[in-house]
Amino acid sequence: MLRFPIRRGVFLWGCIFLLLFSSYAELQGADAKTKEEDIEMHKKKKKLDTIPFFNRAMVGINLFEPIACAFGQSYWASGILLRADFKELLLPVVEFGISKADVTNSSGTRYKSNKGTYFSFGIDMRLTGNPAVGCLYFGVRLGFASMNYDIYDAKISNNFWGENYKTNILNQKATASYIHLQIGIKAKMYKSLYMGWALRYGFILSDTPTENSQPYYIPGFGVRNSSGTLSFSYSIYFKLPLRPSRKPLPKNENTTIKK
Repeated sequence: MLRFPIRRGVFLWGCIFLLLFSSYAELQGADAKTKEEDIEMHKKKKKLDTIPFFNRAMVGINLFEPIACAFGQSYWASGILLRADFKELLLPVVEFGISKADVTNSSGTRYKSNKGTYFSFGIDMRLTGNPAVGCLYFGVRLGFASMNYDIYDAKISNNFWGENYKTNILNQKATASYIHLQIGIKAKMYKSLYMGWALRYGFILSDTPTENSQPYYIPGFGVRNSSGTLSFSYSIYFKLPLRPSRKPLPKNENTTIKK
């Protein structure tokens, strides 16, 4: 009569023991998983901390329009670029350059500018890739330009008399400010030599045209267009021999967390 209660009690305590053991095992597994996640997170944070604040600086030259001019384009601008790299994410840029233009339209009016200058500055943000090897970026530029130009055989219409005649408009001076939005690629070619390509969309912020005319070509911006101007740039960069602000840790360093 007493065996049944004993067996029943043993069975009940066995079930309780198994339940407690399985719960303990699950807790141990969850604790181990949490520690692994903490270690992985710490490694990622450590990796981010190894990126120097200042990585590199480059000097470059914009060659697209001079090359296009050699193939028949009637205007060009070329500038020197200075580019820095902070945290392999933000890439501030400064550019200054000169331009020339000699364009004749279908009606025979000639626009000529032998003296044009521009200055622009802005910042690029890395979208993907590594700036040390190659990356895709998006950027914005704010530019300022000044130019001297002459217009020959400008067609003038007299609405009162209904007559048209041509005249020369000489010694014109103007200034302009503009914005460029661009997306581009920069890639390492060999050691310290890099190349970059960018597609740019620009629009004029303000300008100071003369009383009798307005410039056809704006240095650093392109051909004047009320709806905005789409342009392309091709640049060659050379990395300057400057050291990063802080050396990264060795790649084979083991990161551990004390339990």
